[in-house]
Amino acid sequence: MLYKQWTDSIFRRLRRLAGLRTSIAVLISAEIMAQVYYRALKLATDSETLNELCQQILREEAQHVRFQVQQLARMDRRRSPLLRRCLRWADRLLFGIASWVVYHDHRTVFAKAGVSKAEFKKWCERRWYGTEILYAKKSSGLVTLPSLSPGGSSEARGG
Repeated sequence: MLYKQWTDSIFRRLRRLAGLRTSIAVLISAEIMAQVYYRALKLATDSETLNELCQQILREEAQHVRFQVQQLARMDRRRSPLLRRCLRWADRLLFGIASWVVYHDHRTVFAKAGVSKAEFKKWCERRWYGTEILYAKKSSGLVTLPSLSPGGSSEARGG
């Protein structure tokens, strides 16, 4: 049975209340959390169908994050470096709060997957770091882009 998740409702409300820039920042946080959650769900299941669905979602979320970060960087490119730094700090704060909420709300999935709180935090940090690299390059006008694909070999246990 499908049911509405309260954290999804919070992300949606925040996006509606804020301007476009904050809406994109909230969306990036939500999509990174989806990447982390579906990676854990993939590890936690024995269902081949669910495993395939998780893999498809992971591929799609990686593309969404990349696109949204590019849009955010494009919007911020005209801002001063100090203001960009402050905005990214605020984005990071939002992401930190979101990751705490997601971990606590879905800790049973993470436990079943064998993902400790420390490992969850590493997964989140790696994803966030990838957005920081992409944002820095795009907001400064550089064109070389890192891969944010879910199958990165540097992450433990497929993630």
